[in-house]
Amino acid sequence: MKLKKKWIKEPMYGGNFWFCIGNKNDLFKFMKKKKFDIPDRLKEVYVDGVCLEASNGCRILYINEENLSVLVHELMHLTQDRLMLLGISMTEETKEVYAYYYEYIFEECYKFLALKNLRRK
Repeated sequence: MKLKKKWIKEPMYGGNFWFCIGNKNDLFKFMKKKKFDIPDRLKEVYVDGVCLEASNGCRILYINEENLSVLVHELMHLTQDRLMLLGISMTEETKEVYAYYYEYIFEECYKFLALKNLRRK
């Protein structure tokens, strides 16, 4: 599948990121064009999805196909990474912050996908 990508703006905490779905080689071409370093772990292994930070601090959430389970998994990493970077640990008092953040980025990614093509594993 040819790489589809969308810049997702997250206004609450400034955690904007690229959401990319498709062929990993096309992801590498996109990253090179944007002058992002490609992590060795992404080059060497097969991945269904990954959440990573590019060399300039830009975040990328990548999934190799339209798979809801993988999207949900990677969005959890993105949520944890972003909020922990801001010093917001997951506690009883902050779990709603995590839930609202996750809900927002999930909806933005979900709107981008062709919903009829999503599969569950």
